[in-house]
Amino acid sequence: MKIFKCVFACLLGSAVMLPVSTVHAQTKNTAKIVCWNDNAGVRYCGDRVPPEFAKKERNIYDAQGRVVQVKEREKTEEELVQEAEQKRLVKVEQEKVEEQARYDRYLIQAYQTVADLERTRDERLRAVRGRLLLAEKSVDEIEVALNGLRDRRSETQREFGTTPQRLLQQIEEFENNLIDALRARQRSHESVKAVEEEFARDIDRYKQLKAASNQQRRPAS
Repeated sequence: MKIFKCVFACLLGSAVMLPVSTVHAQTKNTAKIVCWNDNAGVRYCGDRVPPEFAKKERNIYDAQGRVVQVKEREKTEEELVQEAEQKRLVKVEQEKVEEQARYDRYLIQAYQTVADLERTRDERLRAVRGRLLLAEKSVDEIEVALNGLRDRRSETQREFGTTPQRLLQQIEEFENNLIDALRARQRSHESVKAVEEEFARDIDRYKQLKAASNQQRRPAS
């Protein structure tokens, strides 16, 4: 491998004095020249880059001394990770914007007025509140039955000094049923809240979209 400090420009300058045929032959037969800086900042040129400097930025010249390619330095692992994360964040943000645009179109196309949105909200609320009432009723019924079983356990314990295995199993089953019913009631509460919040956002957004649309249609004074 041929390596030399930066007398490259001088050699190129002297090459201008050569006959055209000679320069053409050299251009045809000479490999491209690569220039790079070492760790001390000293510039070198040669027909290829030493492995220890292969990750640094370097310029590639043709035989006339023109830069034909600039190879950037290789990025560090940390830089690559940061770049990938930045691209991911940009993509996520773009997807949010596109999703909001789709939902805006849905709101405008599905509802003619705010009153339409409110009617749909009220219908949804009636449905989820109906499920909530059923869940609360189920909790109350299971609690009553479970308390009855626990009273029987206390009575048999006082009377016989023991509790039948079947009764213990029933108590355990009803305790598990109560846990499930309480969870169902909690989910119903959350559903009611979610519907209220969803339509509050939709109504507010719908008003914004309508106001913007009216503003665009308003003739300039």
